[in-house]
Amino acid sequence: NLLYWCGLRKGEMQALTFKDIDLLEGIIYVRKNYDYRNHKLTTPKNKNSNRDIMLPIQLKEQLVNYYNETKNLAGFNSDLFLIGIDKPISSTTLERKKNKYCKLARVKIIRIHDFRHSHVSLLINNGISDFDISKRLGHSRDMVNNTYGHWFTENQRKIANKLDQLTYEITQSINLKN
Repeated sequence: NLLYWCGLRKGEMQALTFKDIDLLEGIIYVRKNYDYRNHKLTTPKNKNSNRDIMLPIQLKEQLVNYYNETKNLAGFNSDLFLIGIDKPISSTTLERKKNKYCKLARVKIIRIHDFRHSHVSLLINNGISDFDISKRLGHSRDMVNNTYGHWFTENQRKIANKLDQLTYEITQSINLKN
């Protein structure tokens, strides 16, 4: 859910601790990355990657419920990792769980990074601007347009088709009145 609804990179999600989330405001503060090869926390990929991501309500509610369950663990503190608790969830565990749920849902097995691409596709197909998407993902506008530009072109075609339809309807309405 975090990967899909927030467009997080895998390492950004792995690095999240409970103190990186404001559950009252529903905001995730992305300020670090987990380098799974060297097993250490690092700075994010680039300066744009330091960002605040507002959560959709249903994800915020899931995280509140998760927090309320987890805070009762012995030794709980806000420095614990959100996914993994004492250490970030391993890439292999994440991959194994993703594959398990893909099989249960009888859907194509995708890469972890594809959740990020799916998030962008969702935003584009719902009319979110390239500027806003770039801010949410921690990319430059150019990077978003270069990577996802074909989706924006498809939306331009949908807009043109809709305008053609409206023009036709207006013309038909005028012809009926004459």
